[in-house]
Amino acid sequence: MSFDRIIHEKVTLYLGNLWGYDRIEARDVSWIFEPYAQYRNAVRVEYTVRGKHKRETAIITKIPLLILDGWGHPNPPPKYSQSEPISENTVVQSTRRLSCDPEWENEFNAFLNGYLAGSKATVLSDFRKHDPAKSK
Repeated sequence: MSFDRIIHEKVTLYLGNLWGYDRIEARDVSWIFEPYAQYRNAVRVEYTVRGKHKRETAIITKIPLLILDGWGHPNPPPKYSQSEPISENTVVQSTRRLSCDPEWENEFNAFLNGYLAGSKATVLSDFRKHDPAKSK
C-alpha cells in the first residue's frame, strides 16, 4: 500500500495506558489510517524517540493518543505515589490509582486543558476519541 504521509520533525506524543499517560518526545513522526485486525480505521504512528536511532511503530486502536507540535511540553501527572521504605533494604512504590480508573483520563484532560489555555502549544492531532471500528 502506498500512502501520502506528512512527516513532522519534532513532536510530543502523549500516549495513554492503563495507568495514565506517558510523554514521548519524538522526531520524524508520521501517521496514517489503515485496516488492522478487526478495525477498519486504526491509526499507524511511526516515530523515532528523541536521542534514539531505531524507528518505532504503534498501531493505535483503543489506546488514547495526543500529538503536540514541538518538544519541551510538560510531563503529564505522575503515575506513582512517593516511595515508602518498609524495611531497612526495601522500598515500595505503587500507582496512585487502580488500572483503568476513569479518573486517570479526567486528570489528564484537566492537565491538558490548563496547559493548552496558558501556552501557545499546537495540537497536531487528537486521537483520544477516535473510533477505529468506523470507516474513514
